[in-house]
Amino acid sequence: MIKTLNVKGLIDFIRKERLFNKSSVTIKKPIEISSYSYEGNELLPPKLKEFKEPKINSNLLAGFEGPNSIQSDTQTPLTLVLNKLIESKHDVTKSNFISYRNSFRKIFESMYNDNDQWTVDIQRINSTIHFGMNNPIEDFTKYGSNHLKSMYCGNQFEKISIVNNNNNNNNNSNSKFCSLIQSKLFNNNFILACEIDCYEKSKSKSTQNNNENQNNNENINENQNNNENINENQNNNDENYSIDDYIELKTSRDISDRKSNYFFRSKKLIRIWFQSYMAGVSKIYLGIRDDDFILRQCLRLNTHDLPNQAINWNKDEMLMFGNEILEFIKKNTSSGKSYTLSFKFPDISLTESDSINILNDQYLQYFLNINNNPTNDNQNNNNNNNNNNNNNNNNNNNNNNNNNNNNNNNNNNNNNNNNNNNNNNNNNNNNNNNNNNNNNNNNNNNNNNNNNNNNNNNNNNNNQKRNFDEEKEIKNDKNIENEDRLSKKIKKE
Repeated sequence: MIKTLNVKGLIDFIRKERLFNKSSVTIKKPIEISSYSYEGNELLPPKLKEFKEPKINSNLLAGFEGPNSIQSDTQTPLTLVLNKLIESKHDVTKSNFISYRNSFRKIFESMYNDNDQWTVDIQRINSTIHFGMNNPIEDFTKYGSNHLKSMYCGNQFEKISIVNNNNNNNNNSNSKFCSLIQSKLFNNNFILACEIDCYEKSKSKSTQNNNENQNNNENINENQNNNENINENQNNNDENYSIDDYIELKTSRDISDRKSNYFFRSKKLIRIWFQSYMAGVSKIYLGIRDDDFILRQCLRLNTHDLPNQAINWNKDEMLMFGNEILEFIKKNTSSGKSYTLSFKFPDISLTESDSINILNDQYLQYFLNINNNPTNDNQNNNNNNNNNNNNNNNNNNNNNNNNNNNNNNNNNNNNNNNNNNNNNNNNNNNNNNNNNNNNNNNNNNNNNNNNNNNNNNNNNNNNQKRNFDEEKEIKNDKNIENEDRLSKKIKKE
């Protein structure tokens, strides 16, 4: 059975839709659910390398010796991702897709990359679809010298942009760090395994860690017996990073002239943006090299600004296009079966296959156990409901008690007032009038206060909205400046 989707027709359909609906298309902010390091097919504890500023005028071809110097992408199975999801006890049944980021990139970029050809392995259980890696082993001897050098200099730039910690075994090995993120595009929930280059400590975290280390040093002076524990805490503090600290490292040929700038913004920028955006990485560090592969300049880019610099591609169209292909896969696959998704312009084809086996027995059993055993969500909801009911009952009791007390007080007041009436009717009438006036004044004051509070809240909301709009205007100005920076700033060199 073969199902086919015409890419050209899909692109035309999306562009017509955009004529009537130009609202921004975004994914849900990615959340990191777990992370790990790996070397080959071995799963390792997560260890991410720290960023450092590379030296300008560095030779990005240092150590280059031809095709043998190029590191090929290994055929990493999805098993590493699945094993980490089992270890972290994540509910995989709630995701529509589980994949490496690279498989998503192939699908989404095919809207603008009609010269590319690719295949993705698929295996489905219930409503969860798994994408396997299907990267053919490249023969680097077929590439020309300049192409090989371009591939090599990217890896060399990464090496000179990370801290070489001799006490960290993972930094000196070929291990790689993967972040498992969870996000959503329209109705499709997905988990992606994204390789991360390095992280950069924020200033606030660095200050906090320095303060903690200073406190630890003071403790050392007070108690020498705690040295080992304190040193361990210091090491843990040094590795205190999150998804907001991640950096994507990229290189590019000098883009100051018009031709190279056009190529960068129309071809290369789309991949840089997509890889960073889908992983939730907001910071990109771009190394600019000359034709002799000497590092001449470095630029810091914000991921969310890049679509404003795009030529001949649109991030909203691209996300809509990719989502339509995901829907195509969902509608034409069945649980318990495997498929091959392939692309050769102008068609994407989905073919059932008996030879594909992405999922291991351990993961299959884990998946079925989650499916058969209800999660704790219902129990938690019931507990929350019980707690809410108890709280409501308590509140009702308190209200009743307060009402009773108020009634008693009112009765006492009435009795006292009656006594006073018998003693002095004239005085009592005057007091009642005064009381009524005071009550009216109090009510008016309360109403005025409430109105003032409401007005203040509305003013605050309006001010916040104005501030937000001003921030958007400032961002747009920055986007324009950032767009010019890619060409104008480099000319200073």
